[in-house]
Amino acid sequence: MFEFEESVSIDAPVSDVWKFVTDVSRWWLPRAPTTLLQLRTAKGLLGLGDEVGFEEWVGGNRGEARGTITEWTQGRAVTWEGEATYRYFGVRIRIEESVTWRVQPRSGGSELSARVWARFPPGLLGRLTEWYAEAVLHIVDKDRQHARRELDYLKRALESAAPARGGVA
Repeated sequence: MFEFEESVSIDAPVSDVWKFVTDVSRWWLPRAPTTLLQLRTAKGLLGLGDEVGFEEWVGGNRGEARGTITEWTQGRAVTWEGEATYRYFGVRIRIEESVTWRVQPRSGGSELSARVWARFPPGLLGRLTEWYAEAVLHIVDKDRQHARRELDYLKRALESAAPARGGVA
């Protein structure tokens, strides 16, 4: 298992950051136009129990993930948990993974963090897969860089939108 957290300070109110981050279709596709995002919501807005599926490239490797929003603290935090499949040299690796996006007030704005964890399958094959993914493919470093790029993208998008519109619409 691996776990890490990355965060970024954003010059925008918590409410604006929350509204933007939870409107995934608004920022996902402009950030990664060659990937697929699927949202299944009961009410049209993302919320607890909704299904999220996506395909994207992490560290040069294509991945597909499907999961559910398992925690939702309005205006503060949202957690997605699911199963992801990555392909490395034709080998499919399935892992359980989760991301928690958290927004907190900070002096002059907000702090947005992403806590990421992944668990490999149990048993010998899972341990070998985990060793290979970490020692050879450097997947933890690549996933951390991926999270950092997303946070930096969100920071730029929010900070550039705020002065022009008096906040995120």
